[in-house]
Amino acid sequence: MLLTPGTEVEYATTESRLIGDFTGWDGRSIFTLENGQHWQLANAGSNITPLISSPKVTIVPLSFGGFWMTIERVNQRMRVVPLGGGK
Repeated sequence: MLLTPGTEVEYATTESRLIGDFTGWDGRSIFTLENGQHWQLANAGSNITPLISSPKVTIVPLSFGGFWMTIERVNQRMRVVPLGGGK
């Protein structure tokens, strides 16, 4: 699809699960979702969590661009950017 200048693009909230076990993130981690999407931390950072198997994630678009990702049982949200190759 080709977009022309001024084309308005709308993003929907994404809900899926992370593939495998989750113990936190470090640096600019990449997250792989069960729906085939790949997301990367927008800003370097780290957080260690107790092991969570395939936690549910919610990715919400921001009105000024960018996305927030929340992970089930983690009390910190993070800014993420989409990586190519997703569905």
